[in-house]
Order: sequence, then C-alpha cells, then structure tokens
Amino acid sequence: MSADTKRFLADAAERLGKTFLQGFLAAVTLDQFSNAFDPSFKFLLGTASMAGVYSVLMSLASKQVGAPDSASALPADVDPPQP
Repeated sequence: MSADTKRFLADAAERLGKTFLQGFLAAVTLDQFSNAFDPSFKFLLGTASMAGVYSVLMSLASKQVGAPDSASALPADVDPPQP
C-alpha cells in the first residue's frame, strides 16, 4: 500500500468517525428538544451510520478532484490561508 493511499485512508477514517459522531449527536439532540419523533437506539445508530457512509462516498468522490493523498476536494496546490 502506497504512502498516498495510507494518508487518504487515515483522512477518510477520521472524517468517517467525526461524521458518525455528529450524526448521532444531532439525532440525540433533536430527540431531546423536539417531541416530533421518539427514535429508538437502532434508529439513532442507523442515522449516524448513513451519515458515515455518505462521508466515505464524499471522500472517494473528492479524491478524484483534489489531492490523491487526501479526502479533501481542494486541489493539492492550494495553500492554506495565512492568518
């Protein structure tokens, strides 16, 4: 496995974990502050899992646009903004 692939997978895995947690917390928060629905734990996990799947799909799509070693859609030659 190339170094570029390892960096891409690490980046995509980090994004997956963050997105899963954000999806889960969003569903739990909505449950706490809204009486619109009463989700089960299975529903909460399903919602978070789908968010994670979409994150991975977006990472794979972004690899075709951006740098090959990153899950970001930004091109490799873009420098981060300076403060």
